[in-house]
Amino acid sequence: MESYRGNCHCGSFRFALDAAPITKATECSCSLCYQKGYLWNEVPEDSKFEVTRDDGKLDTYSSSAMEHKFCKACGTGVFGTHKSGPLQGKRLVNVRTILDLNPFKFSDPDVMTTDEAARPVPPITGPVKHVGSCHCGKTTVEILAPISEQEIKEDNCSSCVRSAWMGIYLPRKLVRYHGKENTTDYAATSRGWTRMPFCPTCGVHLFMDVRGPPREIIDRIPAERKAEVVAIVVKNMSTASINVRCFPEVNIAELTVERTDEGTEGYELKD
Repeated sequence: MESYRGNCHCGSFRFALDAAPITKATECSCSLCYQKGYLWNEVPEDSKFEVTRDDGKLDTYSSSAMEHKFCKACGTGVFGTHKSGPLQGKRLVNVRTILDLNPFKFSDPDVMTTDEAARPVPPITGPVKHVGSCHCGKTTVEILAPISEQEIKEDNCSSCVRSAWMGIYLPRKLVRYHGKENTTDYAATSRGWTRMPFCPTCGVHLFMDVRGPPREIIDRIPAERKAEVVAIVVKNMSTASINVRCFPEVNIAELTVERTDEGTEGYELKD
């Protein structure tokens, strides 16, 4: 048996788990699991599982196939229970929340299929190439460029690994948001320059915002480096980052994804 600790990104919910060594995980093809990028590990009823902190932030959302619990402060999905299929009734914990586990190092996951009606593909008209949404549909995004022609990136930093972020990066003029005001903002980094909003109803992350560094930080950069840094900041702040998991017609298994295995070094909870 191995002892593991896990938590949502903000640390409002934390747990300890004694389990057999976790070297792989299970994926499910239902729409909610797909959008959240869940990697599941079953927690048997007789296993040692202890909640070590609970600030009352976990919320529940149900699709036709699954009920999951996610943190309403940071959007991290923690638990899930399926209503049908081979995972039905099993107590599942999201492996992405467990510290010191790197999903990039896992062997190919087992893929389970849950009975569920196909998620509808929104109508696409005019210059729009793709329309995506969170699971409940309160926030949508349109992009005016084919995903097949974009670089798609994934890394395993502490926030991206928990949100299963798989991003495309487009000029803001090629992206249209609808219902953006319905999302909950979350600072994904300690300085708050990178924001990862999510839907507070269903817990799905659609986009990322870069809002810094602020002018007072840039003014302190040495003159010989300032032009280079400013160019990077301008590019980042004029770029829209969208999670490709929000587009129902896109099969990420068919995409070429550039992975950066940078890990979670430096990630620490405040208390």
